[in-house]
Amino acid sequence: MPALPEPVNAFLQQHFPGKTVAMVETDSEYAGVEFEVTLNDGTEVNFRPNNDWDKVECRASAVPAALVPATIAKYVKANFQAVPIVKIDREAFGYDIELGNGVELKFNPNGQFMGYDD
Repeated sequence: MPALPEPVNAFLQQHFPGKTVAMVETDSEYAGVEFEVTLNDGTEVNFRPNNDWDKVECRASAVPAALVPATIAKYVKANFQAVPIVKIDREAFGYDIELGNGVELKFNPNGQFMGYDD
């Protein structure tokens, strides 16, 4: 298994305490190496070449609240009360969010709701 950069390890320890890395895949890009990390509970976390997280997809729990911008968390709580966010993906246009009920939402970089994803 490839060694993870220290910022990636620190992120995983901070946001997923008690979880262990089950698998690491790498993808070499022009800007460097991307890491796709799978934890022992099935959670997948993708990292960009600069070691920033790109996507978090949880199988057994909600995405850690610290990773969800406050405006997005507020919108989801107001409109989908008890439904957890199980996936967050940072894109060039903003954020793709998937809820535990399968609904997919799009938000701009400021966290404003843009619409549903098909």
